Amino acid sequence: MNILIVVWNLTLGRGGRQRAGAALANDMFRRGHKCTVLVNDTTPAPPLFPLEKGIGLIHIDTSNHLEYRDKLLRHNNDSLFHESVRRRILAASPDAVLVMSSSREILMWPAILKGTGIPLIFSERTDPSFMTPFCWGSREERLAVLSAADLIHFQMEGFRSYYPSFLQDRLRAIPNQVSQSTTVSDPTGKNQSPKIIINVARMDEHKHQPLLARAFRLIAMDYPDWELHFWGGEGKLAEDLKQTIVDAGVAGRAHVHNTTDTVGEKLSQAQIFAFPSEFEGCPNALLEAMAHGLPSIGYAQCGGTNEILLNGTNGLLFDELTPHSIAQALKTLLDDEALRENMGKAAQETSKQFSPEKVFDKYEKLFMEATRFKNKTRLNSPCVTDEEAQCRKTLEHLYSLQWI
Repeated sequence: MNILIVVWNLTLGRGGRQRAGAALANDMFRRGHKCTVLVNDTTPAPPLFPLEKGIGLIHIDTSNHLEYRDKLLRHNNDSLFHESVRRRILAASPDAVLVMSSSREILMWPAILKGTGIPLIFSERTDPSFMTPFCWGSREERLAVLSAADLIHFQMEGFRSYYPSFLQDRLRAIPNQVSQSTTVSDPTGKNQSPKIIINVARMDEHKHQPLLARAFRLIAMDYPDWELHFWGGEGKLAEDLKQTIVDAGVAGRAHVHNTTDTVGEKLSQAQIFAFPSEFEGCPNALLEAMAHGLPSIGYAQCGGTNEILLNGTNGLLFDELTPHSIAQALKTLLDDEALRENMGKAAQETSKQFSPEKVFDKYEKLFMEATRFKNKTRLNSPCVTDEEAQCRKTLEHLYSLQWI
């Protein structure tokens, strides 16, 4: 197969989407498929996650076509821009195009690929129910764009109910992958002082690091041989978190560190992974912690997290995003060395379900299925349902506007 993968900001940032996109392209290439990766940057730069030699790169400049207005990403609906990108994609001659994004960055792709006969796969990167209020003008707008896809990849089965009935036959669930670690943590911490509660995540209001710091304050005095370490802290939110730690009276016991390239080493030195994120897709950080044999705590209402963390088996789920609820879950683990050890072993077993081989087998099957739509894509075929027809009308309206 000849595959084209769109990975926004691959040359500009080192987030989960960029890492996942590079890993997917590299694996498909190693399996013998031709791969091209399309990135956006004003000046062509190398990927921040390396690609195998032989994978093609297409750089497109979106600086005049994407901008934020009223905190919402807008797309300049410029037919000349669409045509220029279309020519470059046609030159790569892919059998399918996969676009990795859940935000309004995907707006342009139905317009670009219409009439090409190239199948389109949208790859959802997080809990879809959170995307409409954060990134879209309306649910109808978002569903209209999704309806242009031949297949839709989403990450966890729990998200299936978000999608309307006419899209159900297009959905394919594929989680993120995690490799088994060669270094495993000791959740008991018998020979370690201080023992470590660790959080690994980018600084984000929806990751709720300050809540975790306040929860630690509630138990810190009773557990003097434990510390809390945050990894991934840069920018204003990191500085705010440091002040929260001071205000909570746990300075010297709670620490904020910059992003690290040695996450595995930090996880292997910890005893508990704390993950109070409000929403996720299939959280890489949690999978990595489990692969290192760490028992974890997570929010019971967080999609993805609540499918990976089996409450009472490989970790604990707390019910509320409050310091008290988080502290109670931590206390349960802090009090029981044997429980931490047993949950850590169970977590490592769970992580084996997400092995790269199993996950990339599913992606390869997804691409092969998509190629069946070549030259007979859904976008270029008559609508099957009234809902799809309405989505098509919404799309036509969107593409009649100068800015979407």
